[in-house]
Amino acid sequence: MKNDQRRDPRRPIDILLNKYVGGQPHVCRGVNISRGGMLIHKVLEPDVPHLSVTVELELPGSPEVLCLEGVVLGADRDNRAMAIRFLRMPQRIAQLIERFIDGQTLPEPIVATV
Repeated sequence: MKNDQRRDPRRPIDILLNKYVGGQPHVCRGVNISRGGMLIHKVLEPDVPHLSVTVELELPGSPEVLCLEGVVLGADRDNRAMAIRFLRMPQRIAQLIERFIDGQTLPEPIVATV
């Protein structure tokens, strides 16, 4: 994690999120986020190495739950931190993250009516 290879602007956050490893949820704390990924700190999780994750989170100011797949770029065992790069992100979610990073108000999710 000492090798900073950031390409996208990041915004600090302080949120709890679910990180799924092998289908099992683990509570983590989001530290910062960009369009391309995020840095998290493990809260309640065993130290088991893994390369892919799914994170489930709500951006501050938005009630929508985002579910994102990612790969682990690096981990700092002493700080229980992990850098994740997002994969296969829908354009709508990418735009939500970009708006959040830019400090814009996030739109309410579209609710289908029957």
